[in-house]
Amino acid sequence: AYLETGRFKDAEAIGRRELQLYAEAKTPRTERMVGYAEFLLARALAGQAKYQEALGHAEFAQENLAVGAVSPGARRLLEKSRALVLEVRAK
Repeated sequence: AYLETGRFKDAEAIGRRELQLYAEAKTPRTERMVGYAEFLLARALAGQAKYQEALGHAEFAQENLAVGAVSPGARRLLEKSRALVLEVRAK
């Protein structure tokens, strides 16, 4: 909800906390939920014009979300992550 309402700093804080929790739980970086969290963090950073920092998260998300993206929802998310990478690279 924070991303949709333009509260990018709040979205960043939540995204970082989520990734921290995954790391503490030793969740493999290959899990899609980690890729999705990276995608959301990249969107939050891009929303604050922190493009250089957003790029690494966006690229990781794109690579992660590409694995096994066979359902329509997974393919849509992959396309969104690809668009975000292109957007951030262009800044």
